[in-house]
Amino acid sequence: MKTPQDLEIKPRPVSIDFPADTPRFWYADSPFISHFFDAFSTTLPVGEDLFIFSLRQVREQIADPELQKQISAFIGQEAFHSREHAKYNQLMKRWGYDIDAMDRSMNRMTGRLRRFLRPMQALAVTISCEHLTSILSAALLRGEFMTQADPHVKALWQWHSVEEIEHKAVAWDVYATLDGAYRTRVVWMTFAIALISFRISTRMVHMLRHDGLLWRGSMWREGMRFLFGRGGLCAVLRRDFLDFYRRDFHPWQQDTRELTEKWKAHYADGNLLLPAERSAA
Repeated sequence: MKTPQDLEIKPRPVSIDFPADTPRFWYADSPFISHFFDAFSTTLPVGEDLFIFSLRQVREQIADPELQKQISAFIGQEAFHSREHAKYNQLMKRWGYDIDAMDRSMNRMTGRLRRFLRPMQALAVTISCEHLTSILSAALLRGEFMTQADPHVKALWQWHSVEEIEHKAVAWDVYATLDGAYRTRVVWMTFAIALISFRISTRMVHMLRHDGLLWRGSMWREGMRFLFGRGGLCAVLRRDFLDFYRRDFHPWQQDTRELTEKWKAHYADGNLLLPAERSAA
């Protein structure tokens, strides 16, 4: 399967405000699960700049006008994602977490990647990260997670998930057009997993230490169930993740367009699925 010809990749400049009463543990009052997604959020503004960079490096080699149009839409969506997650990260700064230090560390790392990776290696990192975010996005939109989330934070992740699904094959199609090697993408997927795991883990430790919860055993037990238990994150994502290692894989073999339709219908009506009593907060 290839990218559907009628697929619309549309940057949507939403603006989500996070009220002062947004709970710190916004996911079912769970410090671990809330901070798992918080830590992920802190990586996105810098990480998505790297993805944009990787496509711009090779864009001149793409002759297909439709793929060029999709690259432009991808860049537009990722730029809006960076902006909105940066706004949420400002809320975390008000809670006392050292987001600036996290950004400095991430910028140093991505700066080294920009200098030392060859263009196809950087693109392989992008397609790996895009696969991880697209399968997580599908799980969020299926309702397997975020069911007990604060509505404003949930709205941020729903919007992001819709657009991650829309553009999930753009970098992949560029990589394939340029005859990217199977071995290269597999090697750099291993790197991407290690990098994301390290970045999320260290940020979670910082947040939990700041909260005075780092050594609370019950919280860690809950966290391990969330990550590794039956019905947990790894179990839910496992099959879709492993598809990446098939030589004939294409992201749209996992056809998840139906998951985005409800959200897009609400967006067309000017509604981000926020409850009336807080949408104006």
